Formats: sequence, structure tokens, C-alpha cells
Amino acid sequence: TADVYVAEVLSFHPEVLYTLQYYDATENGKSALDPLSRDVSYINVPLLARYHADGLFFEAGPAVNFAIGAKDEAGADVKSEANSVVLDYIAGLGYQLNNGPSIGIRYEGGATSTYKDAARFGLGTGNLKNSTFWLNLGYSFGGSGGNSRRR
Repeated sequence: TADVYVAEVLSFHPEVLYTLQYYDATENGKSALDPLSRDVSYINVPLLARYHADGLFFEAGPAVNFAIGAKDEAGADVKSEANSVVLDYIAGLGYQLNNGPSIGIRYEGGATSTYKDAARFGLGTGNLKNSTFWLNLGYSFGGSGGNSRRR
């Protein structure tokens, strides 16, 4: 992650993350052993704007998720069923001590469908989109992290 200040209280905050997201087919009335349940691995790239106010920060922006793998409950490779690029949006807030620990919560919602064929998942012609709450704990090691500003 990085925090690149573009104004006194505004920064650009890009991240590169590995995430594993799970879709449980039992939510659509399927059997718990139904092979429609999926794990999808992503390289997740949030591109956030942050507003800083004395340690408190508010963040929002898009995220681009690149699918790098997908497996069903039986362990079979089903990456071909997932869209290779998925767009999401993020909104969150948190608190960071100057050049130190931070805590945050964010919501990431889907802007595009996770799978190419949502009908296979019992969703008719609808889209199956990500919906994730995150709890973030972090620590900034020196540099220009945290609330430090360079002029």
C-alpha cells in the first residue's frame, strides 16, 4: 500500500492484495455438497482516495480484481467460469496513529459480475456480484506512511 498526498488532507491510496472470495451455493437452496460452491482467488487492486482528519480517514474508490484461480467444492479447477477481471467499488473509514498502527472497516461491492454464466448458479439472468466487508489492521513502517506529509 501507499499513501501519496495530493493536498493537505487528501491522498491517493493504491493497494495490491491477494484475496480469496467464497460463493456458497447453499444460499440459493442448493445442497451443502453441491459443486456450485466456489473459491475464487484474486489479485485485488483498490485505487482509493482518502480524506484525512487528525488520524481519522475516510476512503472511497474503485477496485480492479484479477482472477488468478477458482476451485469448486470438489477441488476442480473452474477458473474458466469466472470473469478474468471484475470491477468493484469501495467505501470505508478508519483511524491511523502517525507512522504506526491503524484500524479500518470497509465495504466492497460488485460493479460487474463475478461469473460469466450467473444462470448456472440459480440466479436466472441476473449477475452474481461481490459483496464483502473488511476489517483492516495494519502498521506503517517508516517512510511516508501514516499521516506524515512531505512538502
